Amino acid sequence: MALPFWTEEKVATLQRMRGHGAEPKQIAETLGRSVVSVWRKLKQMRVAAERAQAKITAGLKARRPLRLWTADDIDVLHRMRDAGHMFTDIDRAGSRHRVQRHEIRRTAPLGCDQADRRI
Repeated sequence: MALPFWTEEKVATLQRMRGHGAEPKQIAETLGRSVVSVWRKLKQMRVAAERAQAKITAGLKARRPLRLWTADDIDVLHRMRDAGHMFTDIDRAGSRHRVQRHEIRRTAPLGCDQADRRI
């Protein structure tokens, strides 16, 4: 005879009793199930938790390390921009990222009638 599926209430009881250190035999008697079914459910829950943790860990490992601009880097960029340097020169000046990725406005050299524009 097949036992009914695990209800949320019985799973909660299983987790609570196991958390308090109850043996599978005691849990099985309380829930009216076999010891084997309790063991299988515990294993199923453990495997599901391990898979969820593996997904989280894999997602974190796949990310590139974050490299932030320091205040000094930003200051150098602004000073070079204000001095009228070309963005290619600013980019070659040792910045970690391409300048075009950041919201720094390009200003036309003095005497030009071009308006400010974003890259």
